Amino acid sequence: MAIACASDGSNGGQGTAWTISTSGPTVGSPFVFSAAGEACSFISVSAISSTSAIVVWRASNTIVRASIFSISGSTISAPGGKTNVTPGDAQECVCAALSTTQAVFAYTDATNSNKGTARVIDFSGTTIGSLGTPAVIGSEAGAYFAITPLTSTSAVLCYERSTGTPYPGMARALAIVGSNIIVSPAATFEDGTASYCAISKMGDTMATAAYSDITNGYYGTACSLIIK
Repeated sequence: MAIACASDGSNGGQGTAWTISTSGPTVGSPFVFSAAGEACSFISVSAISSTSAIVVWRASNTIVRASIFSISGSTISAPGGKTNVTPGDAQECVCAALSTTQAVFAYTDATNSNKGTARVIDFSGTTIGSLGTPAVIGSEAGAYFAITPLTSTSAVLCYERSTGTPYPGMARALAIVGSNIIVSPAATFEDGTASYCAISKMGDTMATAAYSDITNGYYGTACSLIIK
């Protein structure tokens, strides 16, 4: 079973989720998770367990919101409702579940010169509780964020540094201590311009990043990241 989320252009851009069963495959009934008339963008979803997931999205070109999905068969619900998880205007956002009670998300903070920022979300069941202190990811603006958990207390983030030229690909390890985040120094994995980043965990200390290498004819490129 998997979950797909998208902005439904035929329904005012509202955030919508579907279950996808590998048997068939079979697509479940759509579940609209955003508010009525609320267009969504930059939707990111991460599995918490076989019956739950966390989703974050940019709501109507302003703040980022989050919900915890409950999955029963092919039916999705969000009994805990929606929670605002950024204090002001944000743009891109991505999330990764760390455990059954905690997740981390990153976003472009439009109220702080578009600097990348990360924050912990604590939750219980389908109810989002406290939010950690925002941690600024370096002094530069960022874009094309991607994040993957490594362990229940760590994650790695990759992104395009959007300050100066070219716009290199950067990676940072995130250590989660309680509800706070310690951001590691940046490691450059692409000296040219790297856009449309993606990342996946390979082990507790290794991940693979992929990106569009703009300075090399937009070729798709991948590299391994060793986290120490």
